[in-house]
Amino acid sequence: MWRVSFATLLILMVPASSYAQALSDPTAPPRVIERSEAGESSTERLNLQSIQWIGTERSALINGERLYPGDKLNSYTVETIEMSQVILRDQRTNKLITLRLFGFTKKRGSQAARSGL
Repeated sequence: MWRVSFATLLILMVPASSYAQALSDPTAPPRVIERSEAGESSTERLNLQSIQWIGTERSALINGERLYPGDKLNSYTVETIEMSQVILRDQRTNKLITLRLFGFTKKRGSQAARSGL
């Protein structure tokens, strides 16, 4: 009888462990990528990891590579680096792509009141 209940316990634990492996890290920062075309290949995924400002010099860590304005990454050129986003230009299509560190933000009540909304 012990062997039957032990085997049953093992069978019941397998789906629970496979579900736990599928969970994402809740402490990871959000990744938001605006793409110029829906058909972009998965080999060109761009991951903005950080933005660094030292004095007036700005740099961004994208796909593990430290980049500065004007630098190239694959078919992209870094146009501008701002506080929470990086704008790249796709050299093949000449379209701009915005990589954001954080999700979209809405206007606060005080800003909306000043603008008359």
